[in-house]
Amino acid sequence: MTPPLGAPERTPVTVAFHEFDVQEGFDNAALLVGAVPATSADVDLYLQRQQADGSWSSDLTSGGSSSLTEESLRLTDPAPGRYRLEVHNWAGAPNTRVDLTLTFLDSVGKAG
Repeated sequence: MTPPLGAPERTPVTVAFHEFDVQEGFDNAALLVGAVPATSADVDLYLQRQQADGSWSSDLTSGGSSSLTEESLRLTDPAPGRYRLEVHNWAGAPNTRVDLTLTFLDSVGKAG
């Protein structure tokens, strides 16, 4: 993901989105998201779920710290459906690439 600009406000030019599905029939006890900027940057993460009418929910969870090297968030028991992860370039150079890792854990804590 590559937000075009960096600034403290969440605007269309300071965020980038990654959409993904949580499928039914799996033991998805938790979702872990890790984000690593390509260069030193303070990025924040926000997770929303798509609603029946196609709009997006308010933030279900977020990850925001002062780290310039990584960010993370966790969602317990994600329901099946469409989600989007919003990556906000809070304080970084324009077009800073952010690498994402999404990991689902089952009820015994095993990645799957």
